[in-house]
Amino acid sequence: MFKKILQITCLFLIFLFFMGCATLQNREDNLYPDVSPGKSLVYFYRENKLEGLGLSYIIYANEEKVGRLQNGTYFLKEFEPGEYIFWAKTEVKDEVILKLEPNEIYYIKGQIVMGFFIGRPDLISVTESEGKSKIKNLKYKVIE
Repeated sequence: MFKKILQITCLFLIFLFFMGCATLQNREDNLYPDVSPGKSLVYFYRENKLEGLGLSYIIYANEEKVGRLQNGTYFLKEFEPGEYIFWAKTEVKDEVILKLEPNEIYYIKGQIVMGFFIGRPDLISVTESEGKSKIKNLKYKVIE
């Protein structure tokens, strides 16, 4: 019985490791690009932390998939102005509601908070100064 539990645990950890693999690169062009006229730009980032190291989750804008957020990474996407519910889910769903204004830049910080079985996402809207200071130390993730 113990051997079976150990095997399942090992397989689960290997699965989590490979779920964490993605296309990462250093962003060699402008780290802070200008917003296209009439659009809104949103940065999504997650600091490099030990909690939830191998976990990642998909960020959605309303019902549209935006990208997968991993430990120590960031990505950005332009949106049409308007109200959006940005959300992610593992065992529990978390969301941030933002009214995006034209020609503005927004930052959403993602974290992992330990849940009952698996870490759960925690999304927070942060200031531009906080967001800029954090993403310069992270790896740019190409949106899949």
